[in-house]
Amino acid sequence: MKLLPPPRTAPPEQLRLIHVASSSRRSRFGARWWHKWIGVVVGVPLLFLAGSGIVSLIPGSQQSVAVAVTPNPINWTAVIVSPAQAGHLAAGGLDTMVRSMALRRIRDTVTYVVRLKNNAAAFVNASTGQVFRMTDSLASKIASTGLGAKAVEHVVRVGARPAGYRGALPAWHVVFDDGAGTEAYVVDATGDVVRSSQSDRFRERLIQNLHSFAPLDETPGKLHVRKGVLMATCIAVIVYVFLGFWLALPKRIRGSSR
Repeated sequence: MKLLPPPRTAPPEQLRLIHVASSSRRSRFGARWWHKWIGVVVGVPLLFLAGSGIVSLIPGSQQSVAVAVTPNPINWTAVIVSPAQAGHLAAGGLDTMVRSMALRRIRDTVTYVVRLKNNAAAFVNASTGQVFRMTDSLASKIASTGLGAKAVEHVVRVGARPAGYRGALPAWHVVFDDGAGTEAYVVDATGDVVRSSQSDRFRERLIQNLHSFAPLDETPGKLHVRKGVLMATCIAVIVYVFLGFWLALPKRIRGSSR
């Protein structure tokens, strides 16, 4: 449809309105339009990313870790078994190389935590030389340390990483019957404890989903989907920034663009 020119007798105010209206139609999908809607689309995930990042820095927003090592100093007079003897006992007398060894206080016992070359783990009492393995009963006692007498609902050994847990595997999942939803994971190879309440787990999963885009791991392709979304987001941000630079230029440089 051809637009007729305004009459010569039209007042200046009417001429200005006509000019603005026609110009807005011509630049409907111009730089300003793209800049606005790209900012809206990209701003939503960036807002979640920034907000969850700030929440993750707040004290208490991360998993509460209670290592089985107590801060009390080790009574070295009670350490009778040497590291060489501990390694020999942990290997059961076999000629097996020791991968790592640490002296820790697990509950009230000074213990050698020995990991063998085949990744098998054993605990050796530094006073008596008794060798023991991590069991559901021991995991319950370690997880209960510092919590007082809280009833344990159930204990299960897990080999796959559950939601909200980022520690080492395999581990023992200990659930307490305390009404607060307290749970703990006891690492099978070290006796370390990762303990959390129901609110801790909710906050952890919220941060994990919003900040690391963990739900993308459940989609087909996993890593490729994550890379594709990240690349598309970066391209959109670059376009958004360059459009902002373009709109910031003087009108005499960018011409009639609005």
